[in-house]
Amino acid sequence: MNRIRECRKMKKLTLKQLSEELAKNDFKISPDALGKYERGNREPKLETWIKLADFFNVPVSYLQGISENKVAIHTSVNKSVSDVISIIYSLLIYMEKHPNMSKVPVTTLNGIVLSKKAFNALLNASMYFGWLSENKIYSSIKQVASNISKENYSNLNKISNPNDIENICFAFRDKAIQLFNDTFISNKSLIDGAIEGVDTALSVLNMRAFGDSDSLPSNVDTSLYHTLVQVFENAKKQIISLSKTENKSSKK
Repeated sequence: MNRIRECRKMKKLTLKQLSEELAKNDFKISPDALGKYERGNREPKLETWIKLADFFNVPVSYLQGISENKVAIHTSVNKSVSDVISIIYSLLIYMEKHPNMSKVPVTTLNGIVLSKKAFNALLNASMYFGWLSENKIYSSIKQVASNISKENYSNLNKISNPNDIENICFAFRDKAIQLFNDTFISNKSLIDGAIEGVDTALSVLNMRAFGDSDSLPSNVDTSLYHTLVQVFENAKKQIISLSKTENKSSKK
C-alpha cells in the first residue's frame, strides 16, 4: 500500500483539511479523490504523486510505498536511483492504461531523460504487466519496483549517466517477463485454458477438413492435414507436461 494516509495522519489532517491545504498551494484535489488514493482504489498521476510528496516533504518513492528512504531530494539535477524507479513505476502505470503509447518522451515530467532503448524496454515491460490478470497489475509493478530498489540499488546512489536509467528500465523488463512466465506456469486455469484452446483448434481443423464426410475429401492435402494435427497434439502434450512438472515442484 502507499503511505498517503500515514503521512496525512502524521500531519494530523483530515481528508478535507488536506484538500484545503493543497488548494493553498494551487493544487486542487477533492477529499473523495484523496480517499480513493489512500485506499488504492485509484492510482494518482505522476504529477499528483510529486505534488503530494512535496507537501509531505518526502520522496515520491517513499510515498508510493516503494522505498524506505524518507529524506526528500529537492534538486532536479541529482536524481537518486529511488527517484528514477518511482518515476518509471508511474510511467509504467500510465503506459498500461494507454497501450497505444509508442512515442519516446524526451524527458519525463520531472526531468528524467529516457533513451530509445530505455523506452523500448519499458514498452516491453508494460506489455507483460498488461497480460497479467487485472487485479495484479498495479501490485505487481509496485512489487517489482520495490524489489529492484532493495536488491540492486539498496544504497540509493545518485544517477550518474544515462546507462544507469537504461539498466533500471531493463531490470523492469526482465522482472516483468519473469513474473509473467511464473504466473503462466503456476496458474492452473491458464494451463487448462491453453489445453482447451488447442482442443478447439483441433475441432475446427477437423470440421473444416472433413465437413460432413467420414473421410478426408480428395481436395484436402492429406499430408498437410496430418502435419497440422501432429503440431496441435504435440503442443497439447507439452502444455500437459509443463503442468505436471510444475505440480511436482510445488509439492516439494
